[in-house]
Amino acid sequence: MSMRPLPVGLLFSSSLLLLLGLLAGNMALAMLAVAIMVYLIMTLVEGGTQARALPAEADTVVGEVSKPVTVTRRLEASGSPAVIVVSDELGDRFSSRTGKAISVLWKGRGDTDLKGRHQVVPVRQGRHKIGPMRVKVWNANALEEAFEVLPGDPVYVKTESRRKDMRALRNRRSVMILPMPVGHLSTMGAETTDFKEIREYRRGEGFRRVNWKASARRQRDGDFKPYVNDYEREGRRKVWLFLDCGRHMNVGTEEENALEHAGNLARTLSDLYLAADCLVGLVLFHAEGMLLPDNGRRQKALIARTLYGLDPGSSPSTMIGMVRKLKGHLRGGSPLYLVITSISEANASTLSSDLKELKGIGGKRSKVIVLNVRSYELSTRDELERMAARFMHLDQTIEVDKLRRDGWVVVDWDPREQSPAHVVHRMSEAGL
Repeated sequence: MSMRPLPVGLLFSSSLLLLLGLLAGNMALAMLAVAIMVYLIMTLVEGGTQARALPAEADTVVGEVSKPVTVTRRLEASGSPAVIVVSDELGDRFSSRTGKAISVLWKGRGDTDLKGRHQVVPVRQGRHKIGPMRVKVWNANALEEAFEVLPGDPVYVKTESRRKDMRALRNRRSVMILPMPVGHLSTMGAETTDFKEIREYRRGEGFRRVNWKASARRQRDGDFKPYVNDYEREGRRKVWLFLDCGRHMNVGTEEENALEHAGNLARTLSDLYLAADCLVGLVLFHAEGMLLPDNGRRQKALIARTLYGLDPGSSPSTMIGMVRKLKGHLRGGSPLYLVITSISEANASTLSSDLKELKGIGGKRSKVIVLNVRSYELSTRDELERMAARFMHLDQTIEVDKLRRDGWVVVDWDPREQSPAHVVHRMSEAGL
């Protein structure tokens, strides 16, 4: 920081005013000069302003996609009064509620701790960085040039995507109408000797199933419920989720896009099929990511982690490439294949041939359902743009009809207007 020459000039001017006031006998002018001199002397004694950024109360803030998150910044300041501007650098994962992540604070006399708050809106799920914090100080007494202090530490915002109607989807009726792989017997088949997991005791189960050691360990932590060993059942069938992560899935606004909704749908369906005791696998194409079919809480957590913070990829891993790579795992068992994508003229013909090869690997009794995310509506902001999106959707409808004429089941989904529950009901209406 550097001192301005302004106070010295004011001191000289006030001395001149005092001398003129005394010579002219003008007491008002003399009193004004004395007041200015007293103010300047007090300002010089008080000195400049000092400020220092303080660590954040929490280095990670939890939020939800497209909902405002309040970021609190702390700093300590001493010295003379000043205007302090606190700002944060935002990446492309945020939009600011006020246009910029800036807080303007007033520091009075004395030492004080200040807090600056601004709202930002995360537009993607994941863990995203805000900062580093920048602090700029303007001394109210004009004693020094405006200056910046050392940057403060960044904070992180951890966001989840919006998951609609999960309570409604978790009920028994929703699970019953889910399209299932052929011969699904997960709740009726006999237990095998393959250990699955330790879970809470359910009323009516035999005491031979109770894991007494695990129950005793949990009691030490204050959990007094009994726990039992759960084992795999015969007749379990596989569900494969294929998720398109290509660049064309980036259609939408800064706050939502087709890939975000597609990932949300994939996670919702995986939760439902896992709750129905199916083996669920996940394959990402045009991106890196693959999970072989499994079940239980561990698989649920792995799928959620894989789908967390998805970005449109530029990987050369096409759907047909992943199908051929996993040919040995995809073959047999009459699985159910769910392909989540956004159909367009560019990918419709390729998709049809990919589905044909996938069906050939799975066998005649396997099922294939294409879930088409209607992406054009996501990029609209007013009625005129919505009208244009409807015209563009007509071209998409032509490609969807071609796939249906080829014998494929295609379920359209408008994520702005319809919940994931709508997709489940449409899948059941398709007769699968």
